[in-house]
This record gives sequence, structure tokens and C-alpha cells, in this order.
Amino acid sequence: MLAAEPAPVRTVLSLGDWGYWQKHRLDQFDSLLRRSGIARALITLGNHEEYDRVAQAFDDAPAGHAVRISPYVWILPRPFRFTNGGRSVLSFGGAASVDVRSRREGVDWWPDEMPSEEQAAAAIGGGPAEVMVTHDCVEGSGVAVVENLLASNPLG
Repeated sequence: MLAAEPAPVRTVLSLGDWGYWQKHRLDQFDSLLRRSGIARALITLGNHEEYDRVAQAFDDAPAGHAVRISPYVWILPRPFRFTNGGRSVLSFGGAASVDVRSRREGVDWWPDEMPSEEQAAAAIGGGPAEVMVTHDCVEGSGVAVVENLLASNPLG
């Protein structure tokens, strides 16, 4: 019996520390997606983003809506729910920088990287999702690899 052909990848989910904010880099990323036949990249933000640019991107958008920043790239707000491949997905970006003491506010660190209590409450209030995508890991997750990394991180 022949195995079924896998479905083509149409959507890329990026889980933070994206780093393609400069126009020439964004154009390169779009070109790569186009050549690969990928229709879109959905960006769940991390902690090492240029949050001044994130704020600008969301300034003119309706609250809670994803923002298209190029023909292929969408930046997702925190929290954001969508359906992909028939599954309900919750995107919850951001994270705390454990190395904040060695960073400079507004240069390579922004207070907005850390999710707020209100954003967490909104994510919880939205009910269950089949998949959650996030940049950060959850302490007490029960995933041995995650727990070992957290326990061995010298910065806590």
C-alpha cells in the first residue's frame, strides 16, 4: 500500500525572537516563503523582539487583530486565537528575559516583552484550545526536557 502524500506546508508558525524587522530582511523572508510555496508566516512574538516596531505595527490595527506586515507575514497579538489545519490554536507570545541586567531598555530589551496579567486572564478566559503556541515554557509542565533546562539555567 502506498503512503499518502503529505499535505504541503502552507503556514509557518514562528515562535519568537523573529528578527526580520528590517525591510531588506523581511523582503528576503517573503522571497523564501514564496519560493517554497508557503502562503503565510504567523509570528508569535518572543522576548527579544523590537517592541517599539511591534507597537508601531499594532497602532492602526483594531485591538486583538493580527497585523499583516508584508505579503506573507502576520504578527499575532497577545493572546490570539485562530484555526489551522482544523485545530483551534491559541498564540500567546512574549517572555521574560532572564538576562535583562545585561540589556539596555529600548535598544535590546523592552518592558513590553513580558505578558501582562490582563493578557494572561484574556487567554484563559477564551477557553480551551487544542494547540497553544508560545515562546516561553511553563514551569511544572511535566516535560522532562523543559524541566531539566529550567533547573539547569544559571540565570534562573
